[in-house]
Formats: sequence, C-alpha cells, structure tokens
Amino acid sequence: MRLALGASPKDIVRLVFKQAAVWVAVGLVVGTLAVFCLLGDAPVLEDASPFAIGEVALGAAVIFCAALLAAWLPAKRAMQVNPVEALRAE
Repeated sequence: MRLALGASPKDIVRLVFKQAAVWVAVGLVVGTLAVFCLLGDAPVLEDASPFAIGEVALGAAVIFCAALLAAWLPAKRAMQVNPVEALRAE
C-alpha cells in the first residue's frame, strides 16, 4: 500500500527493519532484566556468574543480528509488491 502511495522501496525496507529492531530491542531488554532479577546471585553453571556482562552482550548481539536477518525476507517481499495490484486488492 505504501508503494502505491509513493513510498520508495528503500523506505519500505527501512520501515520493516525499524519495526523489527524496536521489537527485538524491547524483548532483549525485558529478557535481560528478567534474567538478572530471577537468577539473582544463584549461578546457573559452576563458576559462572549471571552478571557476566560480556556473555550477555554477546548473546544479545547474536539474537539481534539473527532477528534482523529474519526480517530481511518480509522486507524483500514488500519491495517486490506491484503497487497497482496492491490497490486492486484493497
């Protein structure tokens, strides 16, 4: 629909990635806070601290990159929509 109203494919990709990044960031923040609150001082593994910032940051970065990679398919599909066909479908 946005393509039919004059948006460029670049704008569509930016919109899809922005929405994905916001939701993934919210999930990572909530999940990280939940881990820190629920685990407290109890180590999950022997000689492991739940507050190991490096490992938490690495895990968050991997999840964030995987989510943006997963957002590429809907963005690619949205770029290939024919604006005339989108208007006819609505």
